[in-house]
Amino acid sequence: MKFPSRYLILFLIFCMSSISSCVQSTHKNEVFNYGGVNLTETKRFNQSIEWETRQYLDSVKLINALDLISNEKDPSRKLELIMPWIDGYNIPLLAKERQPHIWIRLNLFAAEAHNQLSEQKKSDDLDKAISHYENTIQILQREKYPVLWAAARNNLANALSRLPDEKRIKNLERVIKLTEEALQIRTQDKFPDEWAKTQIIRAKAYHERSLGDKASNLKLAAELFEQALRFQTQRAFPSDFLVTVYELSLVLLELKQYPKALSYIEKALEINERELLQHDILSSEAKHLVSQAHSLFANAVWAHVQLKNYTAAVQIMEQGKSRLLKKKLSLDHLTRPNDPLTSNLFHWLSTLPSDSAIVAPVFSDQGTIVFILKPGITNIDESNVISISGFTRKDLYGLMRGGMSGEWGGYMVSYRDLKIETSEESKRIAWESYVTKIFNIFSTNWFDQTLFHLQQLNIKLGSRLIWIVDSDTNLLPINSINFNGEPLLANYYIQFVPSIYSAFVAQENLKKEKKDHINLVINPTEDLPGTIIESKVIQKHFPSKTELIGSQATIENFEQLIKSTPSTYLHVASHGTHSIVNPNPNNSGLVLKGKRVFSIRNILNLPSNQFDANRLVVLSACETNFVDIEMPFESLGVPAAFLQAGAPAVISTLWLVNDVATMLIMTKFYEFHRKFDIEPVVALAKAQLWLRSATYKEIEKLLDDFWDKKETNEIIRAATMKSTNIKQNDVPFANRYFWAGFVYTGM
Repeated sequence: MKFPSRYLILFLIFCMSSISSCVQSTHKNEVFNYGGVNLTETKRFNQSIEWETRQYLDSVKLINALDLISNEKDPSRKLELIMPWIDGYNIPLLAKERQPHIWIRLNLFAAEAHNQLSEQKKSDDLDKAISHYENTIQILQREKYPVLWAAARNNLANALSRLPDEKRIKNLERVIKLTEEALQIRTQDKFPDEWAKTQIIRAKAYHERSLGDKASNLKLAAELFEQALRFQTQRAFPSDFLVTVYELSLVLLELKQYPKALSYIEKALEINERELLQHDILSSEAKHLVSQAHSLFANAVWAHVQLKNYTAAVQIMEQGKSRLLKKKLSLDHLTRPNDPLTSNLFHWLSTLPSDSAIVAPVFSDQGTIVFILKPGITNIDESNVISISGFTRKDLYGLMRGGMSGEWGGYMVSYRDLKIETSEESKRIAWESYVTKIFNIFSTNWFDQTLFHLQQLNIKLGSRLIWIVDSDTNLLPINSINFNGEPLLANYYIQFVPSIYSAFVAQENLKKEKKDHINLVINPTEDLPGTIIESKVIQKHFPSKTELIGSQATIENFEQLIKSTPSTYLHVASHGTHSIVNPNPNNSGLVLKGKRVFSIRNILNLPSNQFDANRLVVLSACETNFVDIEMPFESLGVPAAFLQAGAPAVISTLWLVNDVATMLIMTKFYEFHRKFDIEPVVALAKAQLWLRSATYKEIEKLLDDFWDKKETNEIIRAATMKSTNIKQNDVPFANRYFWAGFVYTGM
């Protein structure tokens, strides 16, 4: 039987030899073209498959199966097609002794599929990929297929280098040996591109190697990376160049070769910026580019600080912040020039309130830098900088994400469990315990030093801390971290901003003419009864209002309200939504009638001056402060989107906030802010502290106009998950879960 040519599988091997990205490993599936040598091997390999297929008991069935497998795009489905042939489920078993070429091909396809699944945070798929690569190298003969033999070793070495920390370290010597073998065939003159890729895997292994002299290993790693970059150039392979430069910069920073590290980083960031300009800001390509670059920015900050180039360090931090919004606004509103001039930087700082200070932590691969900048300074020196070795980006990721391997853990899992079972007290206790653990580690490693430094700079208690956020710490209730036995917000008023320039713009927006009017969007999904009381209380503090209540709050009506009715305040009491895993800006935002989402994209599509008349946007809804954790230098969430539309400030939430607690905080917030004319950031802190310490008797009195005593007790008991009646002197909302989830972004 002749083997039909249309069934020839043209792609012999998908080699996973791309390098890890700056955030986590990425793997490009490439088909190598080795010129005449590879064509010869390909022909010989395909001829062997044709012959083995003819000898198989049911050759037609096998031909059709190979065709389906080679064309299947979904990795899970591909494995379903492959494994019966390897394992012999209801099919006469393919044997590596009788059909070695088909066996090799199927194992390579299986390894490829498992590699793809491992990128989707599947925990054991990388181990399975390695197992299939092992199957391949056992029977591939160097004498017969030298190029494929080398590629198989490269693939296995690359997979081993992507294992989680402990497993990876144990396999470093094997990675080095496998790459040595591969490089016997993949020579620089015959296969320069493939030679460079294998050199990079080898360089990474030497970077982490503990065997032998550490300094020698680092120097060799740097040499191998630099050799590879002669072929993996910024013009030919811009994305790979950026990632390799990141890996090289880590080595150079460990060697304390800071100027050299910075020269490479600057080249890579130039390429990254050029590529970013070619993509929509909410595209997956833009997200990938921003995710790649954030570590380069952070490491550049570290290098500049070690060289005592403190102003340059702040400038590179500022350049790296909120790049997607910068692109969206074409340098118009929320963001700043690509290379902020020193004069601009100090001008922006000079406009901020005199009782404030910028606090900007940057977590690099070498340690943590914290900048503390007071308004009016004309120079940045060592008194404005805290440099802390030992607490790195990797440590932060371990606490927040469970590590850098791609498998979720840490705070993200703790919060996920809380989100699934918000009514289960044990989940709340576990979440609270984990937050306390994180804050204790923060305090020991960098936070206490930061607070001490504030006092050294004479930044008095009661001042405003304008906190420049990153996506990981942005998820935490920083305002509740312990300081002098009290929450931080009892000592300082915390307001978050995406960047220094965004603080300047928000401050400038405060100067625009305001109209004392409130737009209210209340209970669009008609399942939040506390929002009705919230609305009634709020209205008392305003001379005029416009309302969308219940079914009136459609996306169309909401957008029309924003555009046609300028107001000082926009208050939205609804559900919010955000996906922790693979967040989508089209699906994250405010839930309106029919459970339709007024998304981040909807907000970004508003004109940049839409909220010129606004003083404050209050998002009394769940998870409205969430941002994409995979873009640490970005703040692309609902609050930043409203800031770019002209709002000076936004109140939002960190988690699924309790309906009753939200109503109480909003009631006290507007009382402090409107009745007693207290600045909103201060009023929010006072409202949170009031709820934290309020007795049931005080709460009952506040709610007298709305519920009778029995109903109030039942509602508070249900909200706080108490099984018995609450006593007059009980403090039902003392846990940070009830009061710390509200944050203030802007000025």
